[in-house]
Amino acid sequence: MLRLVGRRVFGMRVNESRSAMGRILWFAGCVYVFLPVPDLDILLVPVLHHRSIITHSILPALLFLAVERHHGAAPVLGAMVGLAVHLSTDALSPPIGFGAVWLPEPVQVSLGPLSPIWLAGNAVIGFWIAPDLSRRALDPRFGPLLTGLMSVITAILCVWLNEKAFAALGIALALFAAACALAWAGLKIIPLADTGQTKRGSHIPDT
Repeated sequence: MLRLVGRRVFGMRVNESRSAMGRILWFAGCVYVFLPVPDLDILLVPVLHHRSIITHSILPALLFLAVERHHGAAPVLGAMVGLAVHLSTDALSPPIGFGAVWLPEPVQVSLGPLSPIWLAGNAVIGFWIAPDLSRRALDPRFGPLLTGLMSVITAILCVWLNEKAFAALGIALALFAAACALAWAGLKIIPLADTGQTKRGSHIPDT
């Protein structure tokens, strides 16, 4: 399953019908559309509980896999960054009550002390995927830089407007830096090896 999702994500095409600026706007728009998505579980508390394991993960970003033929890779890149920023700022919350991550009905059991690990892990994966995906979605040379700037700016705005806690910003930036370190070290999500991108910085040719 992980391998199949990896092929779909990293094999996404550039939408040639949109200009470079159009793809950037799609990306930036989806960052801010998906930034509050994890908290949509509040609308479905009887089924999902707040801090649902479903919404408080990178899974919502994968919804775009169903429509990538029409919209390309930029929207899923934006969704990944927006979700990663939100999850990273949530990782400091005490893992009790609504601060914990919960399984959905009919189980509705919290992850308890594992909640921060789940949140931080998903944030790192989102930030880790983003640079490689940005080469496909935006530009092989400038995509990672633009994605990094958007991630940092969004984290600052998210904390300033919502969390009001600089510790949350510190955690967000630390997780972003950890993901960058993994990417810089040449470590890849396992399925990426099957797409033809075998080393850091290489570009997957369109087929």
